[in-house]
Amino acid sequence: MSEWGLPAAILLAAVGLTYFFCVRPMRRGNCATSAAERLSTTEELDRALGGARTELARLRADAERSPQAHHDAPAPTRDLLLKEEHR
Repeated sequence: MSEWGLPAAILLAAVGLTYFFCVRPMRRGNCATSAAERLSTTEELDRALGGARTELARLRADAERSPQAHHDAPAPTRDLLLKEEHR
């Protein structure tokens, strides 16, 4: 039975520490991702969305200025795309 003592103690310690440092704070609403980290993630997302909107507006403006420029060239075929990949 002594061969099970150390693994059981380690298991109990791991479960207890996991509860104390992870589960209990999450149940109280104080999980590891604090409000500051969530805010920075939100700010990064807003910045990325702003850049994407700017690029989309620029592309739409380019398409309005020269609508035929995009339609003159034939659509690339699968063979042409494969040849370009292997260069």
